[in-house]
Amino acid sequence: MKLNLLLSSFIGVVVCSSNLAVCLCSEHVREVDHEKTSRHQEWNKEMPCDLTVIGPVIMADGIGRQSIDLIDSLQPFLRISFIPTIPLQECEVSPLRQEIQKVLYRSGVQHKGRVVIYEEPLLQPPLGRPWSGDFWSRFGLLQHDPEQIRIAYSMYESSRIPREWVDILNSSFDAVAVPDPFLLQVYQESGVEIPVFVVPLGRDLHDFLSAPLKTERHFPMVFANFGACAARKNSLRLVQGFGEAFGDSPAIMLKLYWRQKWGEQYKNAIVTEIALRGLHNVYIEEGPVAFPEYFRRYMGIDCLVNISTGEGFSNQPREAMALGIPVILTNNTGQKTLCETGLVCSVPSEIEIPSQYPYPGVFGVQYDCTVEDVARAFKEMYEHYGLYLQKAKKMRLFARRYDLSAVAEGFLNLVKPKKIIVGKKNKILKNGLMTTSKRLAKKYRMLLDTKKMCQMPVRNL
Repeated sequence: MKLNLLLSSFIGVVVCSSNLAVCLCSEHVREVDHEKTSRHQEWNKEMPCDLTVIGPVIMADGIGRQSIDLIDSLQPFLRISFIPTIPLQECEVSPLRQEIQKVLYRSGVQHKGRVVIYEEPLLQPPLGRPWSGDFWSRFGLLQHDPEQIRIAYSMYESSRIPREWVDILNSSFDAVAVPDPFLLQVYQESGVEIPVFVVPLGRDLHDFLSAPLKTERHFPMVFANFGACAARKNSLRLVQGFGEAFGDSPAIMLKLYWRQKWGEQYKNAIVTEIALRGLHNVYIEEGPVAFPEYFRRYMGIDCLVNISTGEGFSNQPREAMALGIPVILTNNTGQKTLCETGLVCSVPSEIEIPSQYPYPGVFGVQYDCTVEDVARAFKEMYEHYGLYLQKAKKMRLFARRYDLSAVAEGFLNLVKPKKIIVGKKNKILKNGLMTTSKRLAKKYRMLLDTKKMCQMPVRNL
């Protein structure tokens, strides 16, 4: 059945201190077939929920908005309930469409979904200790529920995940979904025994895909980095490479947009590097912004640069590609998928370093690059910018596959598959899924209690 699914985009940020709470909310609402959605809700009024989403609602870029993006994409097709991992904030909820608000206040405890998707980093007990707790009781759910399939949507930015995460997944979940193929090996080699599926992370790219493609550079030419001021984001190496490539040239600028910073020491090292090199063409802007300003910043840049030592997925490069803006990326972790397209300027990144996180513990390795390779990429982009601009249409076509409307089918097949095959891989199929786990296949068949599913045997390949 062909549905006219048009999605919405909402951005909000909560900035809090001990005496201050500021909420920046903005809304972009697209046309939605409200009549069809209302009929869908009425048809399912007395039926159990198909899905319970568990996660936060923090409408900044990152994992805090994943719950809403998932609900937004699936709500026209499924009856969904919700369990918040942090208290809902009025300033975050009120700008959302009424249909989304109804889902947020439909309790996932009272209206239990046949499937749960958990959209939050897995919590950690004291490091070095095996997991032995009850993961689900704090959400008002049974630790083991034969009438619910529980799936963690999870990602990490290094070659291994914490042992505690492995224990939680194996003891408390039926499956895990990850957003990028590199994570499949990471989770399996870390010891995850439950099925691992790859389901790309969706983003509302409507504004990016609707804007005119980039056709020319600014003067001065503007390189930019969006993200946090953190060691993993490699901002110090970024400044060093920029300085090596261009010095204090007035014809080129570097803008560092930091939505947050993790530690003054790292920030001070960057500021010191800028001063020592005498770079008056590097600018820093700190703090989160609402979507209109975020989007306006994109309109003012010529190249997005992300030389992170590790990414679970990497959202901003896909946003830039949707606009036809050339991109420089380190070829590691979640960014390998982008580098392999041949559409971006790739920086070699093979220097293994301990994983860099703002909390104790080392989990696997991440991958650094040299100052020389970063400088070489800057020069390559500057000298051959026209060639990269010629890839704008192909970049947009590639980015389109990560729009919410494109990834919704993958999540829908994970929640309510029309067919289940027991085979050699764990894989999302066109109308269902393949899994190596007979136990998971049996649980899906039992819980998806429709006439079609009951008549259909589980096939073995």
